[in-house]
Amino acid sequence: MEVQVVPEKLGEVLGQILLTVHRYVSQHNGHVTGMPFLRYLGMDGQFTIEAGMPVAERMVGTDEFLSRGLPAGKAATTLFLGEYHRVGEAWER
Repeated sequence: MEVQVVPEKLGEVLGQILLTVHRYVSQHNGHVTGMPFLRYLGMDGQFTIEAGMPVAERMVGTDEFLSRGLPAGKAATTLFLGEYHRVGEAWER
């Protein structure tokens, strides 16, 4: 799922999204194959995030539930320890 959320509500919204995604996967006989993920697509006042779960086989998407692969290639990572709403500080660096 891709949503926009104010930083202060990220933790609460993320929990709801992952529960909703897991329910959708289960109801459509999907098989989760790894840990949930969160991608930050933008941080301009609000966070634009994509949250989901890897599944064994591609599932049918809807307007609400996206079905796409993660892009291949190199990625930068960082470890941020702190409150969700402050993650933008690490993302900007």
